[in-house]
Amino acid sequence: MAELNFDESNLNKDSALYKLYSQYYQGMVSAGNTAPPDFTIPPTMPDGSIDVDTINQTLDEYTTVLMKNSAYLFASTIANVYGEGGDGGGGDGGGGDGGSGDLKNYLKKTGDSMVGAFSALYGFSLGQNGTQFIQATGTDANTYLLSILQNVNIDKKLGANIIEFNPNTRISRYNENSISIEANQLRLDNNLVVGGKIQNGQITIDGHDIWLDNTYKFYNAANANLSSVDWQSKNMSVHANLNVVQNATVSGILQATDFAIGVVSDNEVNRFLLQTVNNESGEKYVVLNSDLSIVSGYGVKFNDNYIINMRHGVDDIVSFSASNMRMNLGDNNTLDIALQSDLKNYNRTHVLVSKNGDGYFPNSFKAGASNASGSVIETYNQKDTAGVWFKKRIKIGDETKGPVLYSDLNTHSLNGEISYIRVAKDQQYNERIGFSLYTHITESLLQSIDQEWSATLHINTDAEFVCFDKPIESSRFSIVSSKYKTHLAENILFFNDGVYLEGVGDGVRHAGNAYFDKNIGSKQFASGFAGYGWSIRENELYGGVAATFDELTVRKKMRIYELEVQKHSIVNGSFWISSSCSGDKVEEVV
Repeated sequence: MAELNFDESNLNKDSALYKLYSQYYQGMVSAGNTAPPDFTIPPTMPDGSIDVDTINQTLDEYTTVLMKNSAYLFASTIANVYGEGGDGGGGDGGGGDGGSGDLKNYLKKTGDSMVGAFSALYGFSLGQNGTQFIQATGTDANTYLLSILQNVNIDKKLGANIIEFNPNTRISRYNENSISIEANQLRLDNNLVVGGKIQNGQITIDGHDIWLDNTYKFYNAANANLSSVDWQSKNMSVHANLNVVQNATVSGILQATDFAIGVVSDNEVNRFLLQTVNNESGEKYVVLNSDLSIVSGYGVKFNDNYIINMRHGVDDIVSFSASNMRMNLGDNNTLDIALQSDLKNYNRTHVLVSKNGDGYFPNSFKAGASNASGSVIETYNQKDTAGVWFKKRIKIGDETKGPVLYSDLNTHSLNGEISYIRVAKDQQYNERIGFSLYTHITESLLQSIDQEWSATLHINTDAEFVCFDKPIESSRFSIVSSKYKTHLAENILFFNDGVYLEGVGDGVRHAGNAYFDKNIGSKQFASGFAGYGWSIRENELYGGVAATFDELTVRKKMRIYELEVQKHSIVNGSFWISSSCSGDKVEEVV
């Protein structure tokens, strides 16, 4: 089934692409209406044979018409969309709708003139005789450049003597000899060289001095910046740097938004020892750019309490403290805290954590895990019994697939989980199989009557079976039962009192009645006179039970309701044949 390789509904109906597509499609439909030659009755030659040359000529003419229609269709469609329409002569399948078809609104590559607005949204160049004068380019998404590459004479043609960037910023001709620059701010990245005076309102700057109203001089080049001239004033504001070569005496309070204390090196590079800076939030803080040396007997205080000081005046101990506060080592931006020496207890008798990472806890140990309430592992010492107390789960080996051990306080059981890899539909699934060990009051009939209590250790699991890969050795095995006394001891299997199987020297002793639901016999057996082995088995075809032996000895009475003899052998006895026999009891056999 044919499918479109584009979405016709998403085409812009006003776009040139859609116009070209629509007109070209309509023209192809119209061109396809040209009927092909009909050779149902083929032309023939005078001799009655088919005129092949006439058929080929007719087909060539038909093909030529289709190709001309398609060529005209393509040309007229472009002319209709981008020009002024076709040039007539549409005919059947022509696709033209009249018009000049000369594309006169398009500029020629070799040069042309145009009527209407000029737009060059992707840059343009202007020049004459092969020389480029003006170029418009874009350096990035927000920056555009208009470059003048040659000398350009701006007379009275560009904005009526005005180059305007916006209503408040422009360059214009003031008079025949002056240019006016109107802007909120005039910026010069390099030196400004002025041959005469600079005047702005009432302020005049000449080559040496600064005047107000050309009367009051408040800057004199003759005595400015001279070390021999004294200056005195009531109030003074310094809006830039204030450099004092020698001593500065402040009788009152020194107030400064920013300050720095330091020295000037021989190469005149400032080195501030103490200064104020601003952080990213605009807040000020003090930065120390040198070592801080504290004389013995002093320290560092916070709210009149020492946070760093010599402990009780001992010269070899420095204390870090936070009086009535909490002390933190590190914060969220601290990469790590490295021990360069061993960490000891209070009286320095034991190493708690060595600098190499060894941990020692001589008294006790507790550890938690994340947000788990309380500790998850502790050491204990109760009634001269010491050990480790695991309050939560114990994972061994792999974090996700390793076995788990834990206890259940309600059942007082030891529980665990072991990973099980299940394969289904060629995929592996990691599941966990649980097991538990717990004790319970013994219900077996074999429990000891000498004990005040009798307990059984139970092993339970979610698995379907329990398998021991090695032999199990025990002096005795018992099956939990409140009805039977089934148990296994050495060389004997007990089922109940007086009912058991016992291994004897040359076989198995069977104590108690024996009941067989099926056949019994030797391992190898074949029936018939020449057979071998023995058997007592049920006849699967006729029912009943048949016994086969090599010899049969009956010490006392033998009752036979039907006797069939295949061979008689009498040794040291008598042989007799009688037409009748007698018996104590006769029963009818049906």
